[in-house]
Amino acid sequence: MLRTYHHAEGRIANISTGSNSPVLRYEYTLRDHLGNSRVSFSDISLPAGIEYDDRLQTNTYYPYGSTIAPLSSSNQFVPNDYKYNNKEYIDDLSLNMLDYGYRLLDPLTGRWNGVDALAERYHSSSGYGYVAGNPVLMVDPDGMRNMVYVVFLPSSGLNAAQKTAVIAEMQRIYDDVIGLKDSQGNSLIKVTEFNQAKRGKIYGMYIDYSDAIVAIGSVTDVNIVRKRSETSCYEMDENARVFVEYGDVCPELSENRRSLSDKEGKYRGQFVGISSDRTLKFSIKAKGTFIQSIAFLAVHGTGHNVNLGHDQEARYPGSLHLTVMADGDYIVYPSGGAKSLGFSKLSDWLNPTYNSILKPYFLEKFNGGYSEDKYNHNLFYNLTRLPW
Repeated sequence: MLRTYHHAEGRIANISTGSNSPVLRYEYTLRDHLGNSRVSFSDISLPAGIEYDDRLQTNTYYPYGSTIAPLSSSNQFVPNDYKYNNKEYIDDLSLNMLDYGYRLLDPLTGRWNGVDALAERYHSSSGYGYVAGNPVLMVDPDGMRNMVYVVFLPSSGLNAAQKTAVIAEMQRIYDDVIGLKDSQGNSLIKVTEFNQAKRGKIYGMYIDYSDAIVAIGSVTDVNIVRKRSETSCYEMDENARVFVEYGDVCPELSENRRSLSDKEGKYRGQFVGISSDRTLKFSIKAKGTFIQSIAFLAVHGTGHNVNLGHDQEARYPGSLHLTVMADGDYIVYPSGGAKSLGFSKLSDWLNPTYNSILKPYFLEKFNGGYSEDKYNHNLFYNLTRLPW
């Protein structure tokens, strides 16, 4: 019998003591700036409203996730094991570790059970260390760096198979079209679904600037995620206004820091939003599949995150108008070089021959190109963006 169903704000627990009919209780969790579960409660004292005695579980932690027993309590019929960083605490076989997806964290030592798959890019840090020794401010969402987290909002309308296909197509574009692989054929950027129902709402301040967030759904829902995911880019409010107001013209919203005062690009964007409804219409005009179009626009948006623009801007070598960075209108209505080459459908803009020029730009953000591209890179910005 299913005991719990986790969602963004907590969980639904079956507190039945053995009868065939489930007894469901709606539980809610308050989390701190690191996503740590601090207090779980339910409206036990109906109809009086939420009271002190409605607490089901309280958690206080040592820096790396061990629970401080005298300051924690639980009267849960079914204990909630999603605690530190909202990760599942595994005590099977006395393992006593936190499951981050890619690897496990030992909360007693603050060390991973395996080396960072990208350790060769961060020689100054231990491949087993957690968030550069700063767990009070930093979170490692999956135990990896250089991640693109894809958030499929309910309003996206995509089923499980379509979500898997989008992830796979994005990964293919990064790996095989742009060529973002190392000499052993390993992906330099990892695309993964961020499950908000299981892991809580995604917040931009919890990730490193060498990562990115792609939200897919309705314009309204994407804009909500945008507000808690961007890096306070000065252009974003105007970009969001255009995204919301310009109808079918704008299927994609991305954070782009192409400011002339930021030529070095140290402060890169990390958010991309995709309107699934508008993308469907774009796919018809661009002569591509729906899945291919979503993936194309998502990668295009992360290209803006790394400070790339459209078409033939003078500061970029080569021909961006022949790559995944081409402007949408140029794809729908080919002209110039694209027309002379016979480009007529979306897949024509996914030719590795032309897209290879993008690789060094993507690597500046996603490959630790700057010495501060570690988990302590955002120390100052995390301090200014914390919600307290």
